[in-house]
Amino acid sequence: MKTRLPIRLLVSLLFIVIVSVVCNAQAVPPQKTFVSGTGSDLNPCTRTAPCQTFAGALANTAAGGEIDVLDTADYGPVTINQAVSIVAKGVAAGISVTSGSAITVHGGPTDLIVIRGLSLDGSGTATSGILFNHGGILQIDNCAFNNFTGNGVDFNPDLNPSTLEIRDSTFRNNGGAASTTGGVYTHPGASVGMKVTLDHVHFDHNTIGLRADDGSTVTMKDSDISQSTLTGVFANTIGSTSVTMVVENCNVSQNLVDGVTSKGASTIFLSNTSVTRNGGMGLRETGGTIVSFGNNRIASNGVDGNPTFTTPQK
Repeated sequence: MKTRLPIRLLVSLLFIVIVSVVCNAQAVPPQKTFVSGTGSDLNPCTRTAPCQTFAGALANTAAGGEIDVLDTADYGPVTINQAVSIVAKGVAAGISVTSGSAITVHGGPTDLIVIRGLSLDGSGTATSGILFNHGGILQIDNCAFNNFTGNGVDFNPDLNPSTLEIRDSTFRNNGGAASTTGGVYTHPGASVGMKVTLDHVHFDHNTIGLRADDGSTVTMKDSDISQSTLTGVFANTIGSTSVTMVVENCNVSQNLVDGVTSKGASTIFLSNTSVTRNGGMGLRETGGTIVSFGNNRIASNGVDGNPTFTTPQK
C-alpha cells in the first residue's frame, strides 16, 4: 500500500532544505571582500555593502582571499592571522596609528600575506608599520612607510624560515636613537633563517636604511638609500648564523655616518653600486667582509674605505 505525503508537508520539507542550503552557503566567508570609508563593519563586506575597516573585512574573508579598497580613507590597524591580500588600486588608502603597529602579522608557516598600494603612517609616535612575527611569505608592493619610531618593516620570524619581498616602495623618516631602528630591520629568531628581496625601494631620512641581522640572506637591487642619520646599509652578525647580502645597482649616499657596514661574520657583495658623500666611511668592515666585483663607484666620503677584496666578474 502506497502512502502519499500531504502537499503541505512536502512544501515544509522543501522550505527547510532550501533554508539550510542558504544558511550553510552564508556561513562560508567569501574569497573577496571590500572596504570603504563610508562602509560599516556590520555589513557583509560586499561591493555594494562594504565594511569600514581592514579588521572588519578580515573577519569576513576566507583564508587566501582578498580585501579590495574602494575609496580613499584610513582603514585602521589590523592583525593578520591568515593568508590574505590587502589591495588598493588608484585610491589613497592607508593606516595612520599613534601607538603600536599599523599591521601585525601572526600567520601560519605557509601563509602568503600581500600588502599592496597602502600608505602607513606612525604619526611620530607609533612603533612599526608592519611587525611580522609568524608567517610564510610577506609581499609588499607599492607601499609607503612614514614616521615610525621603530621600523617601517620589522621582520622578526621566530618559528620557521620566512620570506620578505618588497618592491616599488618608500621608507621615510623612520627610526629613533637606537641602531636597530629605521626603514627595514630583518632579525630572525634563533636558528630561523629568512630570505629577503628588495627591488626599487627608496630609503630617505631613516635612522638606518636597511639592517639585516643573523640568519638573513638579502638581495637589494635598483634601490636608493640616502640621508640616514646613522648608516645606509648594515649587515650585522651577532651570533653564529651569518648574514649574506647582495647590493646591486644601488645608490648609497649622504648618510650621516657610514654608507655600507659589514660586521661580524657578515658578507656584503657590491656590484655596480655608488657609495658617495657619506659623512663617515663609505665602506666599513668591523670583522665582516665586503666583496667588490670591480664595477662600483666609491668616492667623496669622509673616508672612502676599501673592499676586503675584489673578485672578477664572470
